[in-house]
Amino acid sequence: MEKTEKDISELVEKLKSFQQQSVIYAEELKIAHKCEEERYKKLEEAHDALQQIYTEIIRVMADVMDSRSKYTRGHSERVRKYCELMGQRLYLSDEEMKVLNTAATLHDIGRMEVDQTIWEKPGKLTDTEFEAVKSHVTAGEKMLSPIPFLNKVAEIIRHHHEKYDGTGYPDCIHGDNIPITARILAVADAFDAMTSERSYRERIDSDVAIEELKSLSGTQFDPMVIEAFISIWKKMYV
Repeated sequence: MEKTEKDISELVEKLKSFQQQSVIYAEELKIAHKCEEERYKKLEEAHDALQQIYTEIIRVMADVMDSRSKYTRGHSERVRKYCELMGQRLYLSDEEMKVLNTAATLHDIGRMEVDQTIWEKPGKLTDTEFEAVKSHVTAGEKMLSPIPFLNKVAEIIRHHHEKYDGTGYPDCIHGDNIPITARILAVADAFDAMTSERSYRERIDSDVAIEELKSLSGTQFDPMVIEAFISIWKKMYV
């Protein structure tokens, strides 16, 4: 009996000691957690600052691209705006919107690797010249893919000239195999190209361009994306 009481007494003391140690450990955890929170906050702030710097660099790059020719001045910003509105209309996630925004801004960066005289040629392109033009999507991907946070952007740029029926380039993928963001960019890019002056033709009236998009729904373009574009276009200009 005495031994049992002694054992219980020792157990109680151990429990008290354990409770005290637990309190000390809990306080240490609180301090460590607070330090970790502060460290995480500083990392977040540094990350945001870095992203801001990248954003400014991207804008400068886009301006440099577009200013190379009078035919492309303002093109990237207009395409970006169309993409933003369509992305909202199609309920893209915040992350998808962020990637699409950057991809739209930089979608023609690969043009820097193609002779500028080809882009401004007034007549029909030769087969060789057209192959050079087509290479701008893979050139753009190659320029951006080594940058970790631009991997998804690079993928969109590679595929923004694919066609819904699989006859586009560079991979001839079709339908939902084409990223939704690339399908959105394809429509925005085509519309702005049609409604802007080019070296090989005059600008097309917006209403005519809309009808052209409709006629290519299901072949060159995703019907769902065409519907989204027409919807946002009506809200903006009709």
